[in-house]
Order: sequence, then C-alpha cells, then structure tokens
Amino acid sequence: MSALQGFWRDIGKTEKGGQEKTKKGKTLLEIMVKLTIFVVLGTILITTLLVFGLGKTGQAGQGTIEVSPKEYDAGIVSMAGELVKKTFEIKNIGQGDLKITDISTSCMCTTARLRVGDKISPEFGMAGMDNASTFWSQKIAPGEMGELEVTFDQALHGEAGLGDIVRAIYIQSDDAQHPRAEVKLTAKVVK
Repeated sequence: MSALQGFWRDIGKTEKGGQEKTKKGKTLLEIMVKLTIFVVLGTILITTLLVFGLGKTGQAGQGTIEVSPKEYDAGIVSMAGELVKKTFEIKNIGQGDLKITDISTSCMCTTARLRVGDKISPEFGMAGMDNASTFWSQKIAPGEMGELEVTFDQALHGEAGLGDIVRAIYIQSDDAQHPRAEVKLTAKVVK
C-alpha cells in the first residue's frame, strides 16, 4: 500500500467526539497544515532553482561585457593624413552568451564594425544616419572575444573639425548590468 493510500485511509478513521484522528493520534488539521507547508516549501525551492539557472541543463547564467581599452588617444593627427583606426576588444566575461544588439557612434565621421571569429557586422555610424541593418545582432560566447574596429575620418568636417575631438562608440547588448557600453576615441586634429 502506498503512503498516499495509507494517509487517506487513516484520515477516514475517527474517534469519539467526532474529531478525525489518524492511528498515531494526529488530527486532520495537523496533517493538512504539514502537507501545505511541504507543498509551499517545495514550490519555493523549485522556483528558486529555475530563476537562478540551477535547474537548467547546458549553459546557465548571463553574458557580461568587458571592453578594452575604454579610451584611445590618437594624439595629434593631420587633417590631410590617413584615417585614424583603432581596434577595441569586446570580451564576454560572463557565464552565458552575450548578445550584441546594436552599435552606434556619436558623429558621422566615425564608423565601427564588429568582428567575432569569421563573422563581420555591417558598418555602423551615427545613430539614425547609418545604413546598418536594424535587425542585426551578434552572439559572443562565454570567454570569447570580438574586435570592434573603429575608423575616424578627421577630414570629414573640413576646417570646422580642427582642434580637440572626442568621439564615442556605443555598444548595446543584453548584459543586464551594463546594457550600453561605451568606448572613446580622442585626438587633436591639425591642418
């Protein structure tokens, strides 16, 4: 006989006075309270395991973005010189996949492209001004690194662009703590 069948058989027995008791003298109310507590605690335990990923098979956790360096100073650059190019490292230091969902720059003179393994993103520019696909995304596995290739065209603004400049590149991801990472490129543009 199963424990559940025995439980229901015992509940059906009563003593004098009409209060239901089991063979061990416990009332129906005492049994129901203990059963309710057991069910509630079991539900809390299962929910906790599911929320924190301990009940999942495969990869658990979230991706976490790390950008290096956070800033690059190109120094003094001639407006007539070659384009300024710098590669920033984008690394996933989290336990799960990191999904990069968008890249944009602070000015039309700056573009960025992400390379992860053999996959290369479209060229991104100033938000709303570039031709990059709005449906683009790139996954970076835990421990994997991507290269953010940034190009600054110091001649695009002509003489109005002379002097100290700061250009920002924004990386949108599904990192819960840092959904928008930022790197900066600085320079002093001369004739």
